[in-house]
Amino acid sequence: MKVIFPNPFGGEPLPADQVARLADTFRFSDDYAEFLRVQNGFDVRDMESSDGRDTYLAAHSPQEPSGESLAQLYAVGTGDSFNDLEILNAGTCNVFEGIFFLIGSGAGGEDWVEVLAGKNRGRIACLNPEVGPFDSLDDFLVSWELDDLVGASAAQVADALEDEDLDVVMGFYADRFSDFVAEGIHWSQTHGGVVVDVTGRHDSAGS
Repeated sequence: MKVIFPNPFGGEPLPADQVARLADTFRFSDDYAEFLRVQNGFDVRDMESSDGRDTYLAAHSPQEPSGESLAQLYAVGTGDSFNDLEILNAGTCNVFEGIFFLIGSGAGGEDWVEVLAGKNRGRIACLNPEVGPFDSLDDFLVSWELDDLVGASAAQVADALEDEDLDVVMGFYADRFSDFVAEGIHWSQTHGGVVVDVTGRHDSAGS
């Protein structure tokens, strides 16, 4: 069943000035900024344990959707390296800084990201859990035999990493973050949080 946003299964929404500061630091989309102003993260476990869960599940959506796992969308201000949006996207925690912005994770270690550079900027993707961890982007590129990308621009690296044959990006699931939360996040009794593919809802990604 489709999860309805906004819902109470995250932190307190952020004030506009704090969102603006974060957007200036991390360069995420206006769509994602709007989300933080109305909802700060999302935890599937909190929803599952809530007596009010069914209020935030669309009754006429698929009961057992098929897709990739989603356990949480990261929140600002938790202070926990497991789910704090700022901590996870700062320094060595995110070797893809300026390329992929970490927005959440799946039960199997999948990273959910918003693409920050290149031809797919603004789209929502799922990264292969076998990608990391690495101390730096250069370490990752060398380990994956992509030495020719060392020193390349963020856009060049992003476009290269999104090649299907490389299997760093397991797939794109929405053309923009607003589609992701409006239609893409589902829940089932069997699989828990699930993201379904809602690409193609708009003519151009990130516009």
